[in-house]
Amino acid sequence: MLNLVVPVAGAGSRFKEVGYDMPKQLIMVGDKTNIEWSMSCLKRGPGVRTIFIMREDQRLNFAMDEVLRNKFGADCRVVIVPELTRGAAETVLAAKSFIDNDDPLVIYTPDTYFEPHLRVSEDICGDADGHIVTFKANNPAYSYVAKDPVGRVTTTREKRVISTNAAAGVYAFARGKSFVAAATKMIEEDTRTNGEFYICPVYNELMAQGHFITTSEVPKIHLFGTPEEMDFFVTASTRTMSNAEQRVVLCADHSGYELKERTKELLAEWSISTIDCGTFSFRDCDYSAFVRSACQFVLRDPTLFGMGFCRTGQGVNITANSVPGIRAALVFDEYTAEHAIRHNCANFFSVSSKYTDNVGDIIRAWQQNTFDGGRHQNRLQGSQ
Repeated sequence: MLNLVVPVAGAGSRFKEVGYDMPKQLIMVGDKTNIEWSMSCLKRGPGVRTIFIMREDQRLNFAMDEVLRNKFGADCRVVIVPELTRGAAETVLAAKSFIDNDDPLVIYTPDTYFEPHLRVSEDICGDADGHIVTFKANNPAYSYVAKDPVGRVTTTREKRVISTNAAAGVYAFARGKSFVAAATKMIEEDTRTNGEFYICPVYNELMAQGHFITTSEVPKIHLFGTPEEMDFFVTASTRTMSNAEQRVVLCADHSGYELKERTKELLAEWSISTIDCGTFSFRDCDYSAFVRSACQFVLRDPTLFGMGFCRTGQGVNITANSVPGIRAALVFDEYTAEHAIRHNCANFFSVSSKYTDNVGDIIRAWQQNTFDGGRHQNRLQGSQ
C-alpha cells in the first residue's frame, strides 16, 4: 500500500484578495477545477490510498469532502483540520495515523500541471530513501534542491535559489514513518521559512541522519498557485494543449500574399480551417490593418492561432506584438517555430515570405509542440 497525501487546507489568501470566495482547489481553471488539473498529473493504481487534508470550514461551507470523493473516488480518505496550520508539513502530520508506518508515502502539493504524467507506485523511490520531482527554474518563489556530481541531493532550501532544480510539488518517502519523525523534529526545533513549516526542508533532516535522496525532472510544468499564474495558464498555456482542435487566422501584405495563399491551401489539405483577414491581392498595401484584425480574432477565440506574412516577417511581427495579449514570434523553420511554442507560448507566427523555404515544417511545429511552462512562464509573466 502507498499513501498519497494531498494537503488542500491552505488559506488561498491571494485568491481571496482578488475576489474569489470558494477554496482555491474548486476554482475553475479553464474547463476544469484547479484540483482536477493537478490530480490528472498522477496515475494512481489500485495499490494507492489517496488522503486529502482540508479545513473544517471547507467541508461545512463547500462540501469539499464530497466534491473530492465524487471526482477522485469514493474510497478517498478525508482528514479534517479545525483551522489553518503553520504550513504544509504540519498539515500532512494531521494524517499521522495513516502514514506513520513502513508504507511508502507520496505528498503532492497541488496547483501544478506537469507532463509527462507520473505513475504513483510503491517503487517511486527506487533504492533511495526519498525522491523529489523537480523542474528547471530560477524564481525564488519555489523550493530548490542542490545535488552532488552523482545526482544525490545534498541540501534543500525554501524560497532561495541554490540551483536550477525547483521542487514540482511531488515529494516521495520510502517509508512514511521517516517523514513523520523528520517533520516532527523540524517542528519541535521550530525550523521555519517565512513563518511556515514546508515539506522540502524535511529532507534535510533525513539527510542529516544518513538517508539519501534522489530526483527526477519533468520537462513541462504549468503553475497556477496565484491569480496571475492561473490567468496565464488559462489564457496562454492551455491554448497550446489542444492543437488538433485549433484553427488558423491568416494575414499578409502584398509581399506576403502569395505565401499566405499557399499556406491556406496547405492547411485545407491538412483539414485545418482558416480565417483570411487579407490582403487579397498583390497590390501594394499597408499590412498593419490586416495584422491587427487577425490579432483581434486570436484574442477573442482560444481555438485560433495567428500567422502573418510579409517580406522579412519583421514588420508583421512588430505590429502583432504591439497588440496586448499577442505573443508573436518571428519564425523561419521548424526549429524556430518549435521553440516559439515551447519556450515563448507564441499565439502568432510572423513568417518571412523571402526566407522561408518550407511553411509546412512551421505548421507541423505548431501542431506537435506545447508550451513547456515553468521558468518560461515566469519570464513571460514578468514581461507583461
